[in-house]
Amino acid sequence: SIVENNVEVITFPPRENLPLNGTRLLTTPEYWAYLRIAEGCSNNCSYCLIPSIRGPFRSRPMEELVEEAKDLAQKGVKELILIAQDTTSYGYDIYGKLILPELLDALSEIEGIQWIRLMYCYPDFVTDELIEKIKTNKKILHYIDLPIQHSDDRILTAMNRRLSGEELKALIEKMRNEIPDIVIRTTLITGFPGEDEEAFENLATFVNELEFDRLGCFTFSPQEGTEAYDMDEQVDNETAAHRAEIIMRDQYEIMLEKNQNQIGRKLEVLVEGFDGYTDTYFGRSYMDAPEIDNKVYFSSPDAFDEGDFVAVEIIGVSEYDLLGKSIE
Repeated sequence: SIVENNVEVITFPPRENLPLNGTRLLTTPEYWAYLRIAEGCSNNCSYCLIPSIRGPFRSRPMEELVEEAKDLAQKGVKELILIAQDTTSYGYDIYGKLILPELLDALSEIEGIQWIRLMYCYPDFVTDELIEKIKTNKKILHYIDLPIQHSDDRILTAMNRRLSGEELKALIEKMRNEIPDIVIRTTLITGFPGEDEEAFENLATFVNELEFDRLGCFTFSPQEGTEAYDMDEQVDNETAAHRAEIIMRDQYEIMLEKNQNQIGRKLEVLVEGFDGYTDTYFGRSYMDAPEIDNKVYFSSPDAFDEGDFVAVEIIGVSEYDLLGKSIE
């Protein structure tokens, strides 16, 4: 800091020079934690301010991440959730190649870590090697968060997304062929500038054909300073919201059928608490990320603590959530 005219002025270095390490403060329950593997983004989607706010994509060194994960494991963390603006680009900027699979191997060797979950996976960089790693490494959950935003080629181009609708479909089908029980979460945007009825019908058909396991749909929100802010053919808020409602209504039916197909299945559940009103425990299976996905409610004659893993047989469905009973 410097003093100018009796006023202290604090200056900071450029974003890309700010350190990414430091003492970790755990704000989640002690049995799960986010692990931020990179900061910033270089994809420059036309609707997004993150590159201008957080700067270009910067990976954290692998050894630094492994040390942080070891420290978290010693504190009781059992589930690591890997996050970044674009997790699948990990390593390219500092190692010259995509090395998320290598990072996953290193993290899976840490004693105490039992689940590793992948969030914010940019679809362009979901490689065959990564799919194989998810398939074969027992600590990596068969779950992937794959934000695609849209399926109409014209809208995808306007968004500055690089894969076409057919390429996205082929990637999803490849993952499901390789890992039949994989859970795929995605996010979509309705009302992007230029989204006419044909483009929206394309999206709605895509959602019903692909039957995503988890899905969130948001309306386009113009951000000043982005390319999309000044685009022609802006869609009014009411139309965008109505389209999002249609997508989520269709998704509810898809989810209900998928949940009913879980009846009779045995799942490992990470206990998160006890509901005194229904006299049941609740937690998450591999199919559900914390804070955004569903729950499993189950009865049991035994006592459990938060963070315990319990084998549960699914016996019913309550809207988005599963109902079950513990297995001895």
